[in-house]
Amino acid sequence: MNWPDRLQKAVSARGALLEGREMPRLKQQFEIYLAAYQNIFKLFLKKGLIQEDPYGYDEKISEVTLPSSSEFQESEKQNQMSQRLSFLQTQIEFLNTYYQFSLDFLDLKRIKKMSDLIDFIYWDHLSGAGANVVSRSLNEYVGRIKLGTDSLSSQIVHETVALLGKTTSQIKSILKAMADYQRECHKLEVRKIVLPRLEAGLADQESRLKAIRELFPTLMEGSPFYPELIQEILAEDFSPDGPVLREDVLRKLQTASGKPAQAEKASRREMLLQAVRFMASSGFQLQDVVNKMEDNHLVLQSSRTGFLERLRRFFKRLFGGGAVHEMYEIEYMDSASSMTRAETVHYLVFIEELSRKAKLFTALTDRNSSTTRKLMAASDPEILKFLDRNLESLSALHRRITGFNDHFRKEIAKLKQGKYRGLKVELSSIKNCLIKARHARYEYSAGLEEQEEMKKLGIKPEES
Repeated sequence: MNWPDRLQKAVSARGALLEGREMPRLKQQFEIYLAAYQNIFKLFLKKGLIQEDPYGYDEKISEVTLPSSSEFQESEKQNQMSQRLSFLQTQIEFLNTYYQFSLDFLDLKRIKKMSDLIDFIYWDHLSGAGANVVSRSLNEYVGRIKLGTDSLSSQIVHETVALLGKTTSQIKSILKAMADYQRECHKLEVRKIVLPRLEAGLADQESRLKAIRELFPTLMEGSPFYPELIQEILAEDFSPDGPVLREDVLRKLQTASGKPAQAEKASRREMLLQAVRFMASSGFQLQDVVNKMEDNHLVLQSSRTGFLERLRRFFKRLFGGGAVHEMYEIEYMDSASSMTRAETVHYLVFIEELSRKAKLFTALTDRNSSTTRKLMAASDPEILKFLDRNLESLSALHRRITGFNDHFRKEIAKLKQGKYRGLKVELSSIKNCLIKARHARYEYSAGLEEQEEMKKLGIKPEES
């Protein structure tokens, strides 16, 4: 098989691998990044380190743009950081919502924008010196929280920064693989369209480069001209080192990129168990939620024990033959539609479900418990089924706890008596557990999907 045909086959195989495996993975990584960024952004707001952006950046966004990285005075820090971090969040939200995660859409220009955006903050090595002013200021903010007396916030910021650093590394690895692929696609197109039109008598590289530059605007109208890629084509196709360079190109294209299962020292099973452990770490927060909700519920009930309420309960027991069922009408934001939804929830049933889940997850944090031993003895598909079922359940619980929290806050405020016990800290911690568990679960699935894609391409996967 000649060089053009071998190159075409290698490019097609790499494209199929990237489209089938890396595009979904890239989208997932950006979703994780956004959720983690929103988490730490809210924490900075809560601690008063930044403020809600007064400008809001409501203008219509048509393409990803970087926040300013220019230096500012110490007196301007809070205002500038508030604006820049808010602007960055808006850009990441735009990318997650409007970018198409496909090879056709993500050309070299957009890949560069994504790379610049993800590199704007050096999460993997925040430093007080040398980095851009935003990273330096963030390093200060993180340090303040870690050295503060709020141990929970310290833990949250530590884990979130670590997650952002790891996610940044994963995204950059995928973007590099995509950029390498798009470079070879561009070079292949030049070979097909422009090189055949070169005059046969051109003997040196400078003459060929000049001729390609002149032909390019007409033959490849609308395509950007990359001088460094043209130089690579000329070296690979016409220089004495061409055969070696061509084999190097083929070898890079045939090497599977971004292997999550091999990047981790742990086996895929260990990654699956790690996802369970992340999820189970929410058990203590769930128990705290139960205790606080019981207190809030009692405050509301104590305000409703007048004569008419006692009479209602009497007739309920007399004719219904059972306890009074407390129903709550709660509201929550549907993330899929961004609309407010209402739901009627049986309080006692919900509290019992919360308590059961808290006990189950707490037991899973004890490596010597019978629950943990039973899980360890299960097969990977059984553990995955258990994980997915409980992640879905935990997500629903988180949504309802949010609704109850808003309901209790409003109703107890109306009473002007009794103390409302907020659940924001617990909700933030549970959300963090969900993010980390889903991330680990995705890494596990990505490894399995990678094996299947490699088998389809005739590549024997390495054992993990």
